Amino acid sequence: PQLFSFLEGLEKNNSKIYFDKHRDEYEKFVVKPAKDFITALAPFLEQLNLSIRREPKFNQTIMKLSKDMRFSKGVPYKTFLLVHFGRFKLDSEFYLYFDKTGVQYGMFLNNSKEENLFFKKNLMIYEKEIAKVFSSYKLNNQFS
Repeated sequence: PQLFSFLEGLEKNNSKIYFDKHRDEYEKFVVKPAKDFITALAPFLEQLNLSIRREPKFNQTIMKLSKDMRFSKGVPYKTFLLVHFGRFKLDSEFYLYFDKTGVQYGMFLNNSKEENLFFKKNLMIYEKEIAKVFSSYKLNNQFS
């Protein structure tokens, strides 16, 4: 609950002054739980594929909230937390997206033509099982 309260507060007052004033909450309720979760999940992800990023680090598995203001006009912080596992922009990724309203999870599929992508390899081997999961959770045609 504190994560969502922090993100809601940041959305209402998206400024460096507010963020600095609430930095302890950010560390305690956003960063530490995210790193703990990633650390706990790392052994499972390692079994899936050794190339999946699973270190609890910013710009590896945790997206920074701060924006690069040289390229982004407006507010200085994102009002969501993204935790993702994969090979960023190189392959498909699993992700968890947190904002003030709750949690979303999913998978980003890289539609590259390369044949050595983790998801493509597994799709060929486990096509029926993957189709069953998509059908069971009613995931077909929900996302673009």
